[in-house]
Amino acid sequence: MSNAEPCFGGAGSRPEVPSVASEGLNLVRGSGPVCGSRVPPADGDADAHLVSSDTVSNEQMAGNVPLMAADAPRQPAVSRATDRPGDRSPFALGLLLRRAHWRAAALMGEALRPLGVELRHFAVLIVLVNRGPTVQRDLAVATGSDKAGIMRVVDDLERKGLAVRKAVPGDRRARAVEITPEGIELFDAAHVAAEPLAGRLVTELGAGESEQLTELLTRLAHPADDEA
Repeated sequence: MSNAEPCFGGAGSRPEVPSVASEGLNLVRGSGPVCGSRVPPADGDADAHLVSSDTVSNEQMAGNVPLMAADAPRQPAVSRATDRPGDRSPFALGLLLRRAHWRAAALMGEALRPLGVELRHFAVLIVLVNRGPTVQRDLAVATGSDKAGIMRVVDDLERKGLAVRKAVPGDRRARAVEITPEGIELFDAAHVAAEPLAGRLVTELGAGESEQLTELLTRLAHPADDEA
């Protein structure tokens, strides 16, 4: 006698379905023919058990059967960003530097405000003092600005008498920006105004930590490759 289980649902007449209790069939419902396969009874249970895909789905939906790994919600492989102390995500350091920048920019802006300039103006003055006359294209690169932004800043500096545009020899279209004596005077005054405020930025740091932080940030902001 063949050990093959009956299969029905195909073409032709449908045979009588054997008794589940007596035959111990596992019915798997699909789009094709529905076939039975014998399921071994559990230990201590003389009766066969019927297991169907519908039954499993219903029990899983009811929470009575743990979901398989493939059905469980996928967890991220790394920590998610929180932008709070203890953040261990790949964004953590960048978010900390952003917050530190906010604090530093607020203090620098406080020092510059009485002088009638903003940090964006002061950034250009830094370049002009250290490099001398500089074309606007290079000013934009040095300050992380764009063409339109740097034009507005230079317009402001010219209007305040802090910088002037001058022709570049050999290039009739290019204009170099040069700081004026008034610009240098304001530049020095800004340092005097910032001196008492600088300590507020590192009040939470202990002895020697401010110098250590400066050294670490210098290595981060000025990589060796950039200095080469």
